[in-house]
Amino acid sequence: MVDNEQNLNMSIPYYKDLALGYIKDISKGDIEYKISEIDDLEDFYVFCYYIPGKTIAGPGPILIEKSTYRIIPYGSGSFTEDYVQKTRDILNVENRIKKLYPDFNYQKEYTIRITNIKHENLLINKILDLKLGYIVPDIVGDSIFKSSKKYTKEILIQRFSNLPVDFNTISGGKLYDFLLLNERIKVMELELIDKVKSIMPVYTKYATEENMQPYW
Repeated sequence: MVDNEQNLNMSIPYYKDLALGYIKDISKGDIEYKISEIDDLEDFYVFCYYIPGKTIAGPGPILIEKSTYRIIPYGSGSFTEDYVQKTRDILNVENRIKKLYPDFNYQKEYTIRITNIKHENLLINKILDLKLGYIVPDIVGDSIFKSSKKYTKEILIQRFSNLPVDFNTISGGKLYDFLLLNERIKVMELELIDKVKSIMPVYTKYATEENMQPYW
C-alpha cells in the first residue's frame, strides 16, 4: 500500500475510479448510476450517485478516506459538510481507540469479550453510567418478544465472577466510551471479536435452548 503522503497527492481520476467501482458493486440489474456532487478535500474524496432521469431522493454523500481508501457511505438528510465533520470527529476517536486496540474499525460491530478485570468497581460504574443493557426473551403464548433490560450492579458482579464474559449489545458512541475506559489506566483486558448477529425466532416452536437464554 502507498503511504499517506502519496495518497494525499493522488489525482481525482484515481479516486473517481474507486467511486465508480463502488457504484458498480451496488448496481442492481440494468439500472445505471451516475456520479454527482464531487469534492476533493485534503483527507476525503466525496461523491454521491443518482439514476439519470429519476427525481427520487438519492443517498447522501459517500466519502473515500484517502489515507486508507476506506469507503464511508451515508444516507440522505443533511449537508455534505456535516457528514465530513462528523466523519472527522469519529475518525479522531477511532485513532485514540486504535492505540489500545490496533485492529479496531468503527464501521464494524463487535462482541466485547472481557478476559480479566483489574478495577471491577470502575468497570461496573462505567457500565451503569452508560446505561448498558441486554436482551431477554419474553414469551407470550407461543410467541417470543425481545425485552430490553438494564444492567444492575448485582447482575454485573455475578457475571464478572466467572470470566471470560461477552457483551454483544454495545455499539456506537457507547462502544467508543467503553473502550476508552482503558485509556488512562488498565481497567480490564478484553478481546474484540467480529460480531455474529443472532436472530431470535418469533415462535417458541422454532426456538432452541440457546434462543431462550439472555442475549448479553
